[in-house]
Amino acid sequence: MTVVIVAPASPVLTLRVGYLRHLSALNLGSRALRARIQILDGFLGGHPDLAEWMVRPVSSRCAELARTGAWPVVVYAVAQDGVRLDLEFAGAKKLTGLAGAIEQRDPEGFARMRAAGIRLGWTPKWVETILGGCLAVILAWTGATTAQLTTDIIDTFETRLIATTTLKPSMLRAYRARLAGLRAILFGTKVIDTPPRRRPTASSYEERLAAVEMAPSLRKMFLRYVTVRSAVSCPSMVDCLINDLLPFAEYLTAHASEIRHLRHLRRHNIEAYLI
Repeated sequence: MTVVIVAPASPVLTLRVGYLRHLSALNLGSRALRARIQILDGFLGGHPDLAEWMVRPVSSRCAELARTGAWPVVVYAVAQDGVRLDLEFAGAKKLTGLAGAIEQRDPEGFARMRAAGIRLGWTPKWVETILGGCLAVILAWTGATTAQLTTDIIDTFETRLIATTTLKPSMLRAYRARLAGLRAILFGTKVIDTPPRRRPTASSYEERLAAVEMAPSLRKMFLRYVTVRSAVSCPSMVDCLINDLLPFAEYLTAHASEIRHLRHLRRHNIEAYLI
């Protein structure tokens, strides 16, 4: 009796077969399909060990992806947990398509998180920002599913995020705002048992606007504006908005006290404030 031993397929071959199957499901035209296959074979031919490629300098990886158009191949590999997304790369690269690919491997988990965000009273747009711009990145970084996340994983992610050198300060603030929202969602769905951290000294919009002297009519108008914006903006953006309004209110009180309504503003008022 002859025993035939079949060697397991190499990771790069498994990735290629899976990606070809993925392409066939996209119903691409023959020309577009040939172009995608050419990119796939060129990229994997040059990098048979994709894990090794993922530890190359970030600038080198970004430049190669811009030149070859192989980012969809990397997205597929990350979504299939063939490689892990590192945060330095995530900070430097626009992660187009990653959120959808990660959701496809854990659709029920994303559906639970999405429903929980809506129950919290957040806008669908903000919920999608949290899921696509934070949850998907964490899952791509860890290889986990939503049900496998823990407080320690979230804390470690935030620590590594802060240490990431490719994130601009504005990007880091945006990530941390999404992460705060994700903590609330994970707690609400009982994935983690640690309540989301809240600033003990956080003031209401009314309290923050009352702390600066200004005409009551202006305060009322600013409060209404901030309240309306808060319905479609993340908390950090609302904080930034208030931080911009308060100095302007102080300026008007000190240098243009006759202004009681924004319709009384003139161009020279704005220019004097900005100078």
